[in-house]
Amino acid sequence: MVKQFFRVIVFLFVAQALFAQPAPRPLPEDLVERIGRQYGLSAEDRGSLRATGEITRYQDKNFSSLILPDKPIAARLAKELKDLPATILVEALFVIPLEKNLPEKEDFLLSVYNTLHKIDKMKGLEYWSESNQKMQVMFNDAYLIANPDAKTPLPNPVAREIPDQDTRYIYQDDSRFGENTYRADYRYNSGMFRVTMHNLTRMYYGIIPAVQKEKLRLDIVILPGEDYLIFYGCIGADVFTFFGLEKKVMPSFSNRIKALFTWFLNNM
Repeated sequence: MVKQFFRVIVFLFVAQALFAQPAPRPLPEDLVERIGRQYGLSAEDRGSLRATGEITRYQDKNFSSLILPDKPIAARLAKELKDLPATILVEALFVIPLEKNLPEKEDFLLSVYNTLHKIDKMKGLEYWSESNQKMQVMFNDAYLIANPDAKTPLPNPVAREIPDQDTRYIYQDDSRFGENTYRADYRYNSGMFRVTMHNLTRMYYGIIPAVQKEKLRLDIVILPGEDYLIFYGCIGADVFTFFGLEKKVMPSFSNRIKALFTWFLNNM
């Protein structure tokens, strides 16, 4: 029942994005104001949520704050990004309206956890290409593997209870960055989910080396509210400085976060 209801809620979010340029997803005024008061969002960020249902920000190595509204988690993440060190930073935040009290139900939280492990469902995931003005495939293939050197796909795990932490390894054939392996660390605490992915292979932008191994991290944070979920995505990387390469990869990183948001919605 929970799963059926969630699918009804998110249908309007994803249907247009599957077949055409993604449309803005404006949020109800009262929901934006409640989230804004709870997390102290700026007037600019509230306006963005009202108009489009999302907040996106690009920053360089001099970043001082994150748009992640949970301040303690944001502070820890910012320190970890500084330690990387991240020379570019791309963030996006989305709000998913839900039935009141739905995020408090155990079966719903378990469904969120299992959705974050549906790695093979990333295969064929599409994103909107501004340069080509059409939807394009982001991941030619994606699946879990047993260890960083393994090649055999593993099935997506289905948990019956949510562990506090877990580590998985992921293979992706990326249409932009080629074939890569990642370590994914999953953490859970009081309804909050966090997934941190580190690249274990050098990443290429076409034929150009873009990011050395373990110099990119992708974080997904899911924050529950009374009648909503916040989906936050962040990519920080130490990118090679090569004829403005760092500026070219920023839109690709932004597209990746938006595609992962669509993946999350499609598989709940």
